[in-house]
Formats: sequence, C-alpha cells, structure tokens
Amino acid sequence: MADVRHLGQAGVYRVASELALRGIGVYFPSVDIGVDLMTERGLRLQVKTATLRERKQGIGYFIGFGWNQKGSAQKPQRRPRSYSEEVDLIIIWGVDENRFWIAPSKLFDGHSGLLLRPGKDLPPAILNG
Repeated sequence: MADVRHLGQAGVYRVASELALRGIGVYFPSVDIGVDLMTERGLRLQVKTATLRERKQGIGYFIGFGWNQKGSAQKPQRRPRSYSEEVDLIIIWGVDENRFWIAPSKLFDGHSGLLLRPGKDLPPAILNG
C-alpha cells in the first residue's frame, strides 16, 4: 500500500476524475493554501482519503482533522481546525469500497476526527479528542 502522502494525492486525483466524469470542471491550486481542488464555479474542496482499519471503536475509515501537535508526555494530539474558513466542502474517498462522502466543511469545525463505517446504512461517528 502507498504511504499516506501518495494515498492522499491519489484521493485528490480520484475525486477530480469523478467530478470530471460528471461534467464538473476542476482546478488544482498551484500553491498549498489548504484547498485541494476548486470547481469551475468557485467551490473550494478539501479531499480526505482513507482505507479500512481496525481501532478500538471498530472497523472503519478513520479520518483525522486538525493539525498534529505535541501533547502531554509528547504524545501527538490533534488541534482543532476551522475548515469552514478555508473550504466549502469536504469530500472523503473510502478506498476499499470506492465510496464517497460529501459534506459541508462547517460540520467538521472543532472536531478531531471522523469514523465512517463500511456498508451502507451505519451512521458516522464524529470523534473528539
């Protein structure tokens, strides 16, 4: 499996490809300003890519939000990020099932992560801390 940087970039291209197939033109910003893609109508998109993993919460796609920072005892912690100030939509690509989730960025403000379970009808779980 590709390392996390390659996987993330593959996700950006996968989402761009899917949008193009649906007749939506996309642009790739030349500078990293927190926006992965922009649509021809000006929507700013952040792409998150995840593979199925098992954690204490169960099996699912785990997506971390925010920035890593050193916490107590030098354990990495997530510092909340205000995505709604940077992008309009977050698109998540679940690689193993080739599934997409699209949501307004404001839903993720202040949260540390998200768990999306495999299958069709299980609700997501927003993770804090």
